[in-house]
Amino acid sequence: MSAEAALANYRALLAKVDAKFAEIAARHPRSFRCGAGCHSCCKPGLTVSPIEAASLKQFLAARPELVERIRTLDASDPHKGTRCKFLDEHGLCTIYEARPLVCRSHGAPLLVETRRDVCPLNFTEEPLTEVPATDLINLETLNTILALINGQFKATPDSRVKLELDELSGSGGKSPVTDGA
Repeated sequence: MSAEAALANYRALLAKVDAKFAEIAARHPRSFRCGAGCHSCCKPGLTVSPIEAASLKQFLAARPELVERIRTLDASDPHKGTRCKFLDEHGLCTIYEARPLVCRSHGAPLLVETRRDVCPLNFTEEPLTEVPATDLINLETLNTILALINGQFKATPDSRVKLELDELSGSGGKSPVTDGA
């Protein structure tokens, strides 16, 4: 399978996760506090899979003006190292439309092995134990699908890339594989 086919599969997975998140949020509108500027989950030091890194690299390569903006933000460090380097000074994600799976699924109620989990800001009035299983994102299933797509991309599933501009723009550190080799 070509790298482009694997990337298409990855982007289809992103669309499915976005749709599932929207579906859950629509059924539980009072339980979500997620919104523009909410960034308590945007921690520094996150890593992404090789397929996610390649997708982000393509996204950034097509937006040199955004790369310069992110470099300026990184230099000014508006969150003093306490948040993801892709957040602007207002707490908005500069790569929102291309954000990785961990960012897309956070905030929704998750099934992690046999345990339910959610952002502590969400589902504060609705007990997580009462949320139907159909309104949970199964993290193990999601990670398995991501690992399979990484395999299509011919990437080692356990190799990770830092969610940082230098790692994703090819201007420093190791650059993610984009040709599937």
